[in-house]
Amino acid sequence: MKESEYRFENVVIDSNGDFMHTLHTGLNNKRPVVLVHGWGGSGMMYYKILKPLSEHFRIYAVDLFGKGGSTRPDYWPKNPQEAIQFFVESFEKWRKVMKLDKFTVVAHSMGAYMMIWHYLKYKRHFDRMLLLSPAGITNPPEGFSFKKWYFEQNIFGKMFYGFNYVTIMSRINFFKYMPSLGPIGIMLIKGYLIKKVKFKASSEEELNIYTEYLKKNLQMPESGHRSVFDLFLPRSFPRLPLEDIMKKEMGDMRIDFIYGENDWNEWQGAYRYAEKAKAPTKVMLLPKAGHHLMLENPDTLAEYIVRDLLDQE
Repeated sequence: MKESEYRFENVVIDSNGDFMHTLHTGLNNKRPVVLVHGWGGSGMMYYKILKPLSEHFRIYAVDLFGKGGSTRPDYWPKNPQEAIQFFVESFEKWRKVMKLDKFTVVAHSMGAYMMIWHYLKYKRHFDRMLLLSPAGITNPPEGFSFKKWYFEQNIFGKMFYGFNYVTIMSRINFFKYMPSLGPIGIMLIKGYLIKKVKFKASSEEELNIYTEYLKKNLQMPESGHRSVFDLFLPRSFPRLPLEDIMKKEMGDMRIDFIYGENDWNEWQGAYRYAEKAKAPTKVMLLPKAGHHLMLENPDTLAEYIVRDLLDQE
């Protein structure tokens, strides 16, 4: 995108001067669409699909409070309810300042989880929700034993979920130490992007730029990133699952889901919700993608989003 096609704004949301970093792009006379990122990211997670989306919609890519380029207060939630309130109420303040009364939400992972909680409280401001590999929906299987399940995994699964278990139970975000490791840290960040995120860079320069961006993000105060310890259990099951609540409370809100065909995120709850939902609901699988859909297969994802949202107008 050309610089003339977008602008950044630090949207002040309270009398303390706290702000939420926001990218504006697209057509002012078109449908407003708010892009919300997941746990470790920012609005820039969507940078590969901003151009095609901006040709059809008025786009706001917002950094959640305590994440990305937004204000990062020194914050430790005490329980899941406090963590949810932290994100829901700050997003509502941002919405009021932006004077967005009705808009569409496209949200990823933990951001999708928070947008559902926002709707459950405020009900009226979303006209549509498109959730990209949303976290926190599926109920943990009855009688699920992490220990038994862990030892059934292959060596790579044991490494990943062992790291996940230690992170959650110790309440330590080990990613924050990567930038302090110098060249080794850069190598680890690149390895994470290539091997785990399946980041599709068009050039070595693009990979280096995004690696540097992620490094700077990790060097900033943890703040909102600490919420993961109170929101999720090992293997990313939610402490407060949304599956049953959504069946009772979402009413006629139109929600569609997109998961990667190789997604590690739990998707069964979305299918069960779709079967019971009062409004028409689709669950789509994005080919050649896992959890980070917008970085793994951005062109096809943009096509899915545009087609899905325009079909509803």
